[in-house]
Amino acid sequence: MTMETQLVPGKQIAASLLDDLSARASTLIDQGIQPLLAFLVVGQDPSTLSYLRGVQKAADQARIQLLRVELAVDADQARLECALLELANDRAVHGIILQRPLPVGLDAVQASHCIPLAKDLDCTSPESLGLLFLGKARHLPCTPAAVLEILHRAGVPTAGRHAVIIGRSPVVGRPLAHLLSEKGEGGDATVTLCHSRTPDIGKYTRQADILVCAAGSPGLVRGDMIRPGTAVVDVSTNSIADPSTRSGFRLVGDLVAEEAMGRAALITPVPGGVGPVTVAMLLKNAVVAAQQVAESPVAKMADTP
Repeated sequence: MTMETQLVPGKQIAASLLDDLSARASTLIDQGIQPLLAFLVVGQDPSTLSYLRGVQKAADQARIQLLRVELAVDADQARLECALLELANDRAVHGIILQRPLPVGLDAVQASHCIPLAKDLDCTSPESLGLLFLGKARHLPCTPAAVLEILHRAGVPTAGRHAVIIGRSPVVGRPLAHLLSEKGEGGDATVTLCHSRTPDIGKYTRQADILVCAAGSPGLVRGDMIRPGTAVVDVSTNSIADPSTRSGFRLVGDLVAEEAMGRAALITPVPGGVGPVTVAMLLKNAVVAAQQVAESPVAKMADTP
């Protein structure tokens, strides 16, 4: 069976979100509140610096200020936590991202306790994750939220559908499994969570109405592992060698995309699919956090003559 496969325009979805955020941020700026998102970066990892350049470009479009706090690669746990607490206590900062991975010897989970719930925009601390699984999260984790946004914009229903997720990380797979199975809009799916120890992953992917690839394993999902008509969201961005390119490498997902064409109903491209939408959802959380500050009793008292 051959069908037309839709390539989801992640960049266009992100551009639409950023336009909306720009309008919302402008309203806050007129009220004297500049949405500000802080990144704490340890070391000078080239991929991190490249990612931050992309976030900066999107933030400029959305009228959100970015603050980058850099620590030396040999910073210890105490210095890391001190820097986070300084950002936590800065009333001008509305969101904090501790950029991962951290150098060996630093404990990201322990450090995340220093980020207040209101400023934990990617929902990474144990407290934030606990509230997420109770249905009371202050902010949704950005990549799972991007997946839900893509499915919504592509008109893919989730209620009553079988969603298969490959990858069990606490950043993508596990929270996404929860959100897809939660009651309400964007949820009510039956979810199967596969991982590296799952025997015969294809047995499960061939049952999926919605397939989310988030294992970080290039070429893991072949065309014959997809049931015709499945919506495939490829979260992973993997770098593989390619001598034909100027850089000597290229970016691919977990899905062998060319084999899925004509079988999948839709595919998110890599790059240009989930990534731009994830950045937009992060910036959306920053604007929401700033709006919550603007609406707080403390802010209203400060505006009272």
